[in-house]
Order: sequence, then C-alpha cells, then structure tokens
Amino acid sequence: MSEELFHQSVRDVRDEQTIGFVGQVIRDVRSVLLTGNNQAPQAAQVTTVTIPTPSAGVTYTVTLNGAVTATFITTTTSADDLGNGLVAAIQGAAGFFGMATPSYAGAVLSITGRWPGMAFTITATGASIGTPTTATSSASASAVKFGRGLVSDGYVDNGIDNSTKKTFVPSTSNMAAMVKTLSVTFAASEVYLIDITVRGQTYKVLVDATTNSADTATAISNAINGVLPAATVVATTSTADVVLTAEVAGQGFSVAYGVKSGTIARLALAHTTDGILTDITRCFAGVAVRRRDVEDADSYGDNPEYAANRNLEYCAGGRIVVQRDTAESISAGDDIYLETSGADAGRFFKTASASRIWLPPAFAVWDRSEKSGNSYGVQQLRIKNAA
Repeated sequence: MSEELFHQSVRDVRDEQTIGFVGQVIRDVRSVLLTGNNQAPQAAQVTTVTIPTPSAGVTYTVTLNGAVTATFITTTTSADDLGNGLVAAIQGAAGFFGMATPSYAGAVLSITGRWPGMAFTITATGASIGTPTTATSSASASAVKFGRGLVSDGYVDNGIDNSTKKTFVPSTSNMAAMVKTLSVTFAASEVYLIDITVRGQTYKVLVDATTNSADTATAISNAINGVLPAATVVATTSTADVVLTAEVAGQGFSVAYGVKSGTIARLALAHTTDGILTDITRCFAGVAVRRRDVEDADSYGDNPEYAANRNLEYCAGGRIVVQRDTAESISAGDDIYLETSGADAGRFFKTASASRIWLPPAFAVWDRSEKSGNSYGVQQLRIKNAA
C-alpha cells in the first residue's frame, strides 16, 4: 500500500491505529534528513603478477578474460623495464585499458578494475612470470531497505563529490571487532585493577599478582571472563599480554586500569584494532527513509529499496518508523540492538545476540509501537544523536 494513498479521518483514530509505514519519518522540528551514498561493500578487483628478471628478446603476454592480449618483448634484463613495458602494452591494448588500469612497482604488476563489482580473469605467459593472483575480489554494494539502520565510514571522494557521506547497512563483513591489549609487568604483592565499560555497564576486577607476568596476565584474563556477560568482550592471554576482543563486531568498549602501589607502568594499554567501524558510536549515521520515488526491487511485490551505489535519504534525527518483531514486547527504556547478520541486518531489536550491536540511549530510544497481532509490526524510533 502506498503512503500517498493512506488516509484516515479523526473518527478513525483509535488505540490500535497504524502508526505509519516502515521508513516513514514522523516530521517535527527535530527531524534531520540527510543524503548519503550506498557504497558498501563494493570493491574493484585487483589482480597482481610477479615480474621476474628476464632475458633479452623474450616475449611476455598478459591476457584479459581470455580475449584481449597485451604483448611486450624484452630488450634488456631489467625487471623494471619488463614491468613498465607491460603497463604500456596494456594501456595500448584496445578493450583492455577500458576495463582495467595497470600499474607497476617493486617487481609487481597490478591490474585494477575500473568499476566495483566487475570481475575479470587474467592470464600471463613468459619465462618465469608469476601466476596472476587476485589480491582484492570484486564486490558490489548491497541494496538498502527502508527503515534499516545505517553506518558511515567517511565521505564520497570521487573527484567531484566529497560532501556526501558513504552510508550502508552494518554487517558482520563490513564491521570490525575492537581489540585492545593490556601488557602486564609482575611485581610481588601488587594488586591490578581493571575496569571494562561495554553496553553502558562497567565491570570491575581486582587481581593479586601471582608468580610472574605471564601467570598474572592469565589470572587477569580469567577474572575478566568471569564477570563479563556473553556477547560483550572476551579476554585471552598471549605471554604477558591480556588481549581484549569485542565479541560483536562494531561493539565498542573502553578500558581503565590502575595498580594498588601507584606504579602505573606495571600495566600498559595498546589500542590494537580501533578503527571507525569498530565502534557504533563513531559510525552510526541514522535510518533509511521511505521515499515515493524509489522503485520496487522487482515487478511483482511491494518491496522498494535503494539500489546499490546510489544516493539515499536517511534520518539522522527525529522519529522514524522501523520494523518490529512482535515476539518482542517493547517498552520505553528498553535496550536497542542493531542486527548485523543475514536478511535482518540493519533491523532494530530489544534483545542481545552474538550479532547485534547495542545502541546507546544517547543515540536512539524506542517510541510508540503498533498493537499488531501479525508476525511483524512497526515501532517508532527516536533518533537523538547520529555520529
């Protein structure tokens, strides 16, 4: 049913009324609507070929998709001359340079597709030349459904537009697990204090020194794992290091530490993996907005979605309608989790799982829900502060 065909009069309003369509913005002075570009997880293919030290007078070829061949005959015994010669040959081969661009450095010829999602095959012939290897596989961006949560890792930078955010649905493949490393130095009678804050809660451990640095690190890891709930942070030991890893990619956490003696150098923290996509509070962009000018994904269903690598509209502030699983009874103040796995990626839930990122209430809170008896319902989400 189209939003523009929906109408109800005052007498139709009741406690069980429909509160809107998935992706519909409940417009008020707090509504913030922005434009993004759906570019993830797209990637252009990169294939590399190791260039040998050749003999003079040897013929080398590089062939694209078994049809377009670039040829170079050596005149020296220089690998650089061979590599640069193949680059020039590819650039001059009709039908080759239009699909992929070559480059050469450090005895490696790299062939990069001109467009994301375009796969190709490369074969190479000539004495001792390396077997072509795909360093980066091609990938296309995914479509974005209305009402799905979005993240961003920066801005479009294509030489023309550098002001539009790259926005995409978080998934287990594009989010990363935060990792922090706590190095432990043993001292007799020392007491080590570690605080880990995750999903809005702080968990504290106090651990007495054992017999050496490695054993003390193991004791700290065991203590941390004993207090942290599932799907938060797991501690492992590597020699005298405590390695702390988020169990859900995109779920950020913080670590504070100290020692009883005051000799703080007996603990040292390194941010091992700490990029923007390791922490939802750094990358949450908002929720994809329903638009009437977005086409259905197919010709026989009411399933509009933003196509891959296209601009989309998203709500970065205010109220928006999202899909709700009616198996969950949602009340004001309940937690919000953002799914990152499978067909439900980008949907919002109130319960935790191994693939759901907790969204702090400073960013979003639940609002009205529809009293539906169907397997799926709708829920209003109030976005307070997108990253």
